[in-house]
Amino acid sequence: MINSFEKYVIPSVEANFKSLVRIGDEMGNIILANGETLSFDPEFKLWFKWSYAQEWVNELQNLCDVGAGFPFLFVNANKIKQEGDTFTIKEMVLATQSNVNWSAEEKRLYVINPILLNLRDALIQALRDTYAVQEPFNPSTEVIYSEKENKSLLPEGVDAVLFTNIKIRTIC
Repeated sequence: MINSFEKYVIPSVEANFKSLVRIGDEMGNIILANGETLSFDPEFKLWFKWSYAQEWVNELQNLCDVGAGFPFLFVNANKIKQEGDTFTIKEMVLATQSNVNWSAEEKRLYVINPILLNLRDALIQALRDTYAVQEPFNPSTEVIYSEKENKSLLPEGVDAVLFTNIKIRTIC
């Protein structure tokens, strides 16, 4: 199951998100004022980590210190349950960096709404395309502001969307 995340889900999320930031026609070409088009393909990478929570939290602090590895998708290996070909992912985190000095409103304006919620939607679509899911497929998610909430293990300046209890079934 984790191999299919790396092989299918992550590239699908990256492609879906990149398509949101293209300005122009349906082919991804920028339409210039004189009617000509310019080809443009924004760079975007979604980092992926499948491990135990404490291992990931330790690594996350190092990534914050060097300013790398964002945005990322983390799947808690300790909280995956398998029954036959059905998997329940009890905890999955989609996160990116923000300014530690921003208010909650600024985070919503500059990080949560334009980045994390669009990544969440792209991830849900990628899961729907890769695995068999029970429709309507609307996983439970919660936005977490790292330094504003005591329950978060995220370092300051890392905001996230927490997915809980996602049921997927492998197709092949």
